[in-house]
Amino acid sequence: MPGLIIATLTGRTVEDMVELAVEAVEQGADALEVRLDYLENLDLRTALRAVRECSRYERVIATLRRAEEGGRFEGDEERRLEILERVSEEADFVDVELDVAEEDVIRPACRTIVSHHDFEGTPEKKELFELRDRCAELGDVAKVVPTARDHGEALRVLEMVETADAPTIGFAMGERARYTRVVSLLVGGYATYAAVRGAAAPGQMTVREVREALELLGGR
Repeated sequence: MPGLIIATLTGRTVEDMVELAVEAVEQGADALEVRLDYLENLDLRTALRAVRECSRYERVIATLRRAEEGGRFEGDEERRLEILERVSEEADFVDVELDVAEEDVIRPACRTIVSHHDFEGTPEKKELFELRDRCAELGDVAKVVPTARDHGEALRVLEMVETADAPTIGFAMGERARYTRVVSLLVGGYATYAAVRGAAAPGQMTVREVREALELLGGR
């Protein structure tokens, strides 16, 4: 059976997050990624409330993405990690970047998705597979998401997922590689990410589009 469809919630307020959570579940999401870096006037209390409220509807991944990793958080790194560690008490997963996991500076109370993103391109096969294995070694789920400049790179990412020995999320960003967000589930991917309304990453599809594509391909 294909993996999870994780809906990325990008609300500016807790109320917006909850509204998107309800809509995502109605579209068929299996889990919710609460993108805390999208919240205006972010503080620990607001972050905790957002995760708690959304977890009433589905399992939750808490993410607080730095600007250099495609997120919107531009504050102090120590504060960012403190928020992530605290919200882990309310979440099912927290997303921790590979370099943070390697430094071992955070102690989440829940399971971790150790992630690596590349907005420039796709590493060669050896490096790509090594990144996957390092993320898997340090977390409960590995997540490696590069950008594919052609179909050869997109297929390399799918091979990375298909040959994984541990739970792995892997697809390629970019319009040319949109299909990998669906096909990765069909070759054994643990999950894929989808938007509720507007895309939060290049080439992202909506929850409804992913579910319809899976049904068309016989994966649901």
